[in-house]
Amino acid sequence: MAKAVKEDQQVIKELAERINERNKENQSLDEQVKDIIKNAEFGSKVMATDDCLSMSAMAKDLGMSSAMRLQNELMFLDIIYRQSGYFHMTDRYSGLGLSAYKKYKNPAAHDRLYWTQKGRLWLHNLVKRGILMIEPRPRGNKQEK
Repeated sequence: MAKAVKEDQQVIKELAERINERNKENQSLDEQVKDIIKNAEFGSKVMATDDCLSMSAMAKDLGMSSAMRLQNELMFLDIIYRQSGYFHMTDRYSGLGLSAYKKYKNPAAHDRLYWTQKGRLWLHNLVKRGILMIEPRPRGNKQEK
């Protein structure tokens, strides 16, 4: 009987150690989940904001030299086009929530194209993937995309 009690105590000790290990693992996982939730909430807030970036601000955000440089690159990629002096998204990208149209200073003026936070993230991803070039492309004919 003493032997059985000793074995039971050993089993209890091993189980207690396993429980402590699992508790430590759970604490670590709980911290990771909290970080993920915090990042997701921040991302949701950024994506839901009404803040939009002008072409100039977007170009600066991407590290380009000017808004004209960004406009030319986006026209080269058939993402935007110019009509009657104003920029518009091409049909392929127009309904994706990447851009918005706002009045620029003068309420009587035409609406201008602005980039939403979703569009900002999308353009940064195009840069990362090497599709949107920050440096000027070589002059000449359009290259294959």
